[in-house]
Amino acid sequence: MGLSERDMNMIAWLANDAEGFGVVLCTDPAIMAQYLEQLQQIDRHAQTLRELAEIMRANRPEAAIGAVRLGALRSELEEAIAA
Repeated sequence: MGLSERDMNMIAWLANDAEGFGVVLCTDPAIMAQYLEQLQQIDRHAQTLRELAEIMRANRPEAAIGAVRLGALRSELEEAIAA
């Protein structure tokens, strides 16, 4: 079952929403100091969602994997294709 354009847009929206949430939390120095690792996780989740949405939108998803900027995600996807 493939994803629709609406599904891909929802994934991109989730990425933007997560990133916005992280940005708001980073404006509070106390939160940033106490939860830096968790804020970085929010950022990684947002980046991952954004990258996955771009791959799913691509005419050739396998080729689009090479453009993924997150090295660990790119490696994981390349391994999945090779398997």
